[in-house]
Amino acid sequence: MIDRYNKFNSIEELMDFTKNIIGKKFKDLDVEDRLTNSRNKGRLGHIVETGFYGYPNNSRAVADFDEIGVELKVSGFLDKPRAGRVPKERISLSLINYYDIIDEEFEFSNVLFKNEKILIIWYEYEKGKEYGEFEIKDFQLYDMSQDMETIKTDWERIRNRVRDGGAHLLSEGDSEILGACTKSSNSSIRRGQPNSIEPAKPRAYSLRHAYLKKIFKQHQLEETKSI
Repeated sequence: MIDRYNKFNSIEELMDFTKNIIGKKFKDLDVEDRLTNSRNKGRLGHIVETGFYGYPNNSRAVADFDEIGVELKVSGFLDKPRAGRVPKERISLSLINYYDIIDEEFEFSNVLFKNEKILIIWYEYEKGKEYGEFEIKDFQLYDMSQDMETIKTDWERIRNRVRDGGAHLLSEGDSEILGACTKSSNSSIRRGQPNSIEPAKPRAYSLRHAYLKKIFKQHQLEETKSI
């Protein structure tokens, strides 16, 4: 393992180190036996955090690589015969705090503070395989600044609906890039919200699937050009 606090002084250092993860399987990185002892959907991200980058998991509001402002996400892709590599699903970001968001402005919001830059580790998802056998095939650095105006509009739509007491009416389909996806293993769970007595489903910000397909395809084209 490495010491995260002394390792990355720049994004360039982080990206250079991350090249070494290509070809790794999750069973090779599972130093805390999470594959057998956890059913948590986010366990693959935890495995990469501890087994490759060498630092403990955290649930803080700051980015994972907070000294350089980069969040870490691990996501699967499908390799389809005609379409090629496409993301398996959306990427879920930080939880939406209904009581905090109504007093936020986008430039100082939690979602931007933690997720403005995201290092996405891509593994190939193959149906029927054990998760430990999935192989990491690619990675990319995503920067929200490339579509900041649209993301800001999406975020303001979410905030304004919550301000109006409509957190229970939020839908991921209302946004173009930044969605408000449900975030609970139990569909019956509800949370309180400001300005309404109606309970609402827990939700998290997300990069919507259609948008993720777009930026992943762009990344692949750029990689092909560089080769």
